[in-house]
Amino acid sequence: MGWVDLEMYVRGGRRKLIWVEVKVGSRLSGTNQLRKYVDRISNFDVQAPERLVLLLVPAQCLSLFREYPALRERTVPDDVGPFVVTWQDLYGLLERAAASDHRPHVNWLRKEVLGYMRSEDLEATELKPAHISALRNIDEAWAAVEAVLASAADHLERSGWKPVGDIPSLKSTYWEKPYRPVLPGAPGVRGTKAKLVWGIDADQAFAGIYVQRNSGGEVRPRSDDEWRTALTASDEWNEEDENRTVIWIGRFMNLKELRLSKTVEAQGEHLAKFVDNVFRQVVAARPSVAPSTR
Repeated sequence: MGWVDLEMYVRGGRRKLIWVEVKVGSRLSGTNQLRKYVDRISNFDVQAPERLVLLLVPAQCLSLFREYPALRERTVPDDVGPFVVTWQDLYGLLERAAASDHRPHVNWLRKEVLGYMRSEDLEATELKPAHISALRNIDEAWAAVEAVLASAADHLERSGWKPVGDIPSLKSTYWEKPYRPVLPGAPGVRGTKAKLVWGIDADQAFAGIYVQRNSGGEVRPRSDDEWRTALTASDEWNEEDENRTVIWIGRFMNLKELRLSKTVEAQGEHLAKFVDNVFRQVVAARPSVAPSTR
């Protein structure tokens, strides 16, 4: 099931046990992650008649979690959730609390937390001209992005890269698609749980590899940890390890580069070449492994 990020046990009056899954830049570790938390907390042996599972996310990422209702929609104390709360909601609560709680240690901690949230763009902001401009063109932009992604995926699959699953739908400004970690035409390999992956995140395309972590945070199997070490030995690769179940190693390309190509087909081919090049370098860095007999 993994580890919950924050547990709160609230005493006084009706006791509450609250589990909070915190997200800033990563997604859920699986489609059933929160459901597992709900099942576990509901059966947890603790003196707390009220149980609650919360998902804390940036407001700008809410479209990634539309299947979960907001906490303000909770109507009965027996509803365990999960419910969504945004960092911006939390920022407002902490800011308003400053007017009524003047304890020095509390004020210091609140100031530190609010400062961190501002540094991560997690405070509520007013509607600005750039936001209005983005809203005016958002449907056209999404349609263009989806066309280029479909074209790039088609180029990659015609080149022999084997996807894992169907093309996912575009959610907000994030999209990713996993592939088998072998070169086109090459046999499969044993002893790996890694997956090649490419996609877009806001105005950047990315391509690289996911390696799996066990419950202790270690990359397993060992051959995948050696693969990761071989890649990260070079400064040419970016690594993101904030997710508790996977580590991503890869490269980025600014989508502005696609403006040099004037058609959807040309832009899709440009993006596919970037992904193909990264995938080939990732696979080439893998230590020698035995081919699969399947």
